[in-house]
Amino acid sequence: MTDEAQPPAPPKPDPFDIQKPDPFDSATYYTTDDSAETLSCGSVSEAIEEGLDGWASPDCDMVELIREHTPITIYAYEREEFNEEHLESWAESALERLYEEWCDEYGGPDGDDEFEKVTRDALPEQVALFRKIIAKVPVWRCKQVAVRVYNADEVEAMLREDSPYLFEKPSKP
Repeated sequence: MTDEAQPPAPPKPDPFDIQKPDPFDSATYYTTDDSAETLSCGSVSEAIEEGLDGWASPDCDMVELIREHTPITIYAYEREEFNEEHLESWAESALERLYEEWCDEYGGPDGDDEFEKVTRDALPEQVALFRKIIAKVPVWRCKQVAVRVYNADEVEAMLREDSPYLFEKPSKP
């Protein structure tokens, strides 16, 4: 037995420490364009391939092309969640419009107090109807959640794995 101090034992992992997934890795869309209006690439390699496509030609050397255009910045996007903050005001506006149209077409000259009360009482039902309608359609607006920069070696390795055909030389006739 020696008198040398032993290094402290590593801390035990906390079983309640739930790690959140990396926002970049769990994103829905990726692009090389930080101001893209349309997002369609579902993977980093697809976004890189799309980004390099503008510079590529059928007979280009892909390794050389990668070296010329790296590092490449990839922007990760996720669809936004629908925020119900405006739902009640939208429902109120719809009911207000209904009330105004009713009064103009069918109401008395001084408005229609009974119809106004009915529309006011219908607000919770209208909010529920709007919520039901909105639940049936996807939210298309996206937000940028992360950014990563890839160097030439990373890009080449990724494309060789996911898109090996890019490195094939065209056959000569």
